[in-house]
Amino acid sequence: MSYDIEIADEEFNITYNVSPMFYAAIPDKGIRAIYGKTGAEALQILRDMRTYFEENREALKRFEPENGWGTWENTLKCINKMVFASMSHPKEIWEGD
Repeated sequence: MSYDIEIADEEFNITYNVSPMFYAAIPDKGIRAIYGKTGAEALQILRDMRTYFEENREALKRFEPENGWGTWENTLKCINKMVFASMSHPKEIWEGD
């Protein structure tokens, strides 16, 4: 199972195994906080999430699943790509699931 998230022609497939990390960063919504928002609107949300990941590395690494599908490092890389996608498509809408 995974999150299938897209903006414009860019697609992101992220394992649900990292959802505890997303919910730690944004309680109640997780990564879904960007759904329905434009790239411009989602940009600060993603930047804040990135900062949270950077500042809480050890705490978030405890959420890494034993099967190895969903690491802190790969999730942070994905968030960075999503920040860039928001900057590249400020008027497009984030969609997911």
